[in-house]
Amino acid sequence: MGLIGAAFGLGFIFGPSIGGLLSPYGYSIPPFFASGLALANGFSAIFLLPESRPKEIATSNQHAQRSRFDLSNLKEVFFQPKLRIYIFLFFLVTFSFANLEATFALLTERMMSYGPKENGYLFTFIGLVVAVVQGGVLGISQSLASLARVLGPAWADGFSESGVMRRRIGAAQRSC
Repeated sequence: MGLIGAAFGLGFIFGPSIGGLLSPYGYSIPPFFASGLALANGFSAIFLLPESRPKEIATSNQHAQRSRFDLSNLKEVFFQPKLRIYIFLFFLVTFSFANLEATFALLTERMMSYGPKENGYLFTFIGLVVAVVQGGVLGISQSLASLARVLGPAWADGFSESGVMRRRIGAAQRSC
């Protein structure tokens, strides 16, 4: 889990920094660039990644005869009661975190007069902290007791996001 958190941290590092660097060329350029990267990622996953299951198992599956992009597959997944709640929760967490990033950028713009470039640098710094804490600290804590493995992500997220930003916002309020 620590490596997955570090991978998200790397995305948090490079995404805002690239967006901040591309924003002087227009606010529509960073979303188009991100869309192009996502499209390239999707095509490379479909066409370049090898099948992970042995060929016998992959072809013996009753669903192997259907197309990958068959809408009945999607319908089948959404109508499974056990999966429906997980899909909804995944959507809710992703949507909430995306809104947190957007509203935080508006907060820094209002309270500290940050522009897109400064917000990009700030999110890059936050991403560095998240990657170091989750990749380094959690990588070490995997060898500790299960309690450390359970409490590690909560500590890492709380430290990296709320502690660092609370100090920055407090300093900005004192200077006003």
